Amino acid sequence: MFTVYYAHHKCPVCPYKLRTWPYKTDTFLSQSQLRLFNDGVASLFTHVAIILAQTQSWIPCFVFLSLGTSVKMNVLLVVPPALVLLVAGSKPSTAVCAVVAFVSVQILLAAPFLLTFPNEYFAKAFEFTRQFQYKWTVNWRMLRKQTFLSKEFAYGLLVCHLGVLFLFAHTKWYPKNKGKNKKNEERFFWFFFRDWFARVPTNALPLADEEKNTRLTSPTHVLTTLHEGAFIGIVFARSLHYQFYAWYFFSLPWLLWQCFLFDGMGKFVGDACMGKQSRGTFPYPTLVSSFLRVGLFLAIERSWNVFPATTESSATLFAAHLVLLAGLWWSPSDEKVKKK
Repeated sequence: MFTVYYAHHKCPVCPYKLRTWPYKTDTFLSQSQLRLFNDGVASLFTHVAIILAQTQSWIPCFVFLSLGTSVKMNVLLVVPPALVLLVAGSKPSTAVCAVVAFVSVQILLAAPFLLTFPNEYFAKAFEFTRQFQYKWTVNWRMLRKQTFLSKEFAYGLLVCHLGVLFLFAHTKWYPKNKGKNKKNEERFFWFFFRDWFARVPTNALPLADEEKNTRLTSPTHVLTTLHEGAFIGIVFARSLHYQFYAWYFFSLPWLLWQCFLFDGMGKFVGDACMGKQSRGTFPYPTLVSSFLRVGLFLAIERSWNVFPATTESSATLFAAHLVLLAGLWWSPSDEKVKKK
């Protein structure tokens, strides 16, 4: 993660000194070093893949995503946003080779089991119908056990997950082309698919404008997109256990400082307390926005430290997740931030 954040040391998002704060919390250290859960190992593969994605090395990126998936299936949460960036910003041949590389790694790693116990492997390796135990859930303890175990609740979470993924892809991950006629602006759906199939016969790069391609391939946009995709899956996860905190632990500083809702709140409080004339002379808005970001992080951290989880801790965690998710969606895109 130091490598990921170092690439953005000149970016106004996420102050440099605060990028090291998660490494000092006891929760993650206990999970990765004391109890030796494999979630930290899966996160390592994920962050290597993110570094490769930031340099547009998509085939090695998907190799590491596949390696991470072989350790823990939560790495699949990064695949949808990665596919959006891959298909929209690279040649069709690169996209196909990256997907083939992902599948090939899975086949190679599974070969010893497929040759001996294929039925048992397919039944348990990707057990999407797994029933989670209510006593271990961190994020849904405020629900009744019957509701938590119901199929309707599971299907509802899946629908919400897919719907929010599409919403972010349509409005944030796939930058629109700017034109005089807003009705003809190119969005994720349907232009995303039409553009890719149009480029297949000639194996051409995206035909969109140069500014749009620059935004798609910028390290900041890649990092934000991949972190947002994983976070959406966490918000609507069927169940979160304590070791699952490693799934998004390192991304919280970036997501919190990418959420410009706090900046607006800081300006509002600053204007109310100090007046508009104090802008630029006293860093009151900055202090307020940083305080709100750190406060939200502490609310999340505290919820993960309550054992066993309670109705209050689960409700606090879910509310904090929703606030951060809503703030990310309402935040302006990267190029708009740079113009301010």
